[in-house]
Amino acid sequence: RALKDVTPDSHYGKHRRRLRERGESIERCGGSVIAYAHKDGRARAVPTSCDDALCPRCPWHRSRKARERYDIAVEACRAKGNKVRVITLTQPIRPGESWQQAFARIMASSGRFWRDKETRAHVYGGMRRVETTYSHRHKGWHVHIHFVYEGRFWPSDEVAVVWSKYSEGTIVDVREVGRPEEFFKYLLKTANVPSELLVEYAVESAGRRLIEFLGSWRKIKVAEPGVDEEWFQVDVKGLRNIAQLSDEHLAWRLHAYLRHLNTKAPRLLRRWLRRFLRAYEAALDQLCKREVERCFRELDRAKRKRGRGG
Repeated sequence: RALKDVTPDSHYGKHRRRLRERGESIERCGGSVIAYAHKDGRARAVPTSCDDALCPRCPWHRSRKARERYDIAVEACRAKGNKVRVITLTQPIRPGESWQQAFARIMASSGRFWRDKETRAHVYGGMRRVETTYSHRHKGWHVHIHFVYEGRFWPSDEVAVVWSKYSEGTIVDVREVGRPEEFFKYLLKTANVPSELLVEYAVESAGRRLIEFLGSWRKIKVAEPGVDEEWFQVDVKGLRNIAQLSDEHLAWRLHAYLRHLNTKAPRLLRRWLRRFLRAYEAALDQLCKREVERCFRELDRAKRKRGRGG
């Protein structure tokens, strides 16, 4: 709601149209589902996704490619007998500093840290994730980095020495990643931002790269998912409408809608349609209802968690 209530005379008034569209898109997220059916009659429903970085319901869907690249990198790393570790790099909070300034400060420091010869001697490749929280105690943005890497063992006190050369911060944490899923929590987190500062974060973080692969991990690519001819999207409302058509219109309409069947026989298509609607329409409706309820439960849970953190 904070994104939709920006007034023209506010500091970010010129962005109010784009912010309102983002707010409406986040509100609609998960409110409907896309139904799919297998040509053997199975059915499933997938909730719609807005893929917005501020949406608490989309992190798993939005971070899919990063998670797949991370899984490939970790599997290759462990096949070579190497271990995966994560470094947390922090910087001091400056009261009154904007998010953009805090972000630019830590990115400049981390860039120099990555190019340091000591870093390159220990780190072969990795993934950098920028995370944002707001400190009410220090009245400023806490922008920090979680950096998972493949390479040699690097004690935290030695890492702190290198990091302090390029940043005012000396708080550094290094630990081994036991299971690949342990790092997913950093990919799935949304920014912990109070509502009164949400507009500032939304405007200044737009277009910023918060996840980046470095070193040998940059070469890892994920193939785009191919089209599965066994599954097809189902418009249940459209199927109901087609079922009411006369025989002369039924053949070409169904053939265009169900191309995967590779048949032009109107009787076969009509029989398949009626069987599908009779057997699976109620199941699809139940799936849709269940997915929508699940999305809103996750949204309520995220709101309560954000309220406790604020």
